[in-house]
Amino acid sequence: MMMTVDLISRQSSFNNGLSREVFVTSPLSINTSAVISIRPSRQSVNELNGKSVDNMYFTEIVYSLGHSVATIIVLGEYSEIVEQVKGKKRLLNG
Repeated sequence: MMMTVDLISRQSSFNNGLSREVFVTSPLSINTSAVISIRPSRQSVNELNGKSVDNMYFTEIVYSLGHSVATIIVLGEYSEIVEQVKGKKRLLNG
């Protein structure tokens, strides 16, 4: 079963000759059977998609790409992300 998450990534923004790091989200679909572990994540992000992150939660997902493993940070509360995967497989909580 597939699930779609909002992947957080960093991009460089140039304005008047100054470089600035900005954080944005983009949708990413992951096969729930490839998820290895999920855990809450603290990020030092002040702004995401141009909005304050005061009431936003982040979650780290580790999943298999077949020949390697990827670790990503997604937008969403830990318990909500776990619910999307729950029942499909056993997870390493960590």
